[in-house]
Amino acid sequence: MTQLQDLDPAKLPKPGQLYRHYKGGLYLLLCLGRLSEDRDEVMAVYFSLKKKTVWIRPIEMFLELVPWSDGSMRPRFSLDEPGLPPGTEE
Repeated sequence: MTQLQDLDPAKLPKPGQLYRHYKGGLYLLLCLGRLSEDRDEVMAVYFSLKKKTVWIRPIEMFLELVPWSDGSMRPRFSLDEPGLPPGTEE
């Protein structure tokens, strides 16, 4: 579990920005929040632009690297760059 005091503010995702999931989906980060049962656990709250649904994930999962089909490790979510084609949901 990642606690708030352990996070580098410069590396935190920014609410209001678009992030692309490694499987292609495009998401708007709504906010960062704290879990009510453990107020030190930071959660990312984000919105699927395709499915119009809200998702919540622990910040360490939002920021983690995941294995790609070519064996490399890539971010689960990365800041969306303008000009990329719209993604599809997983």
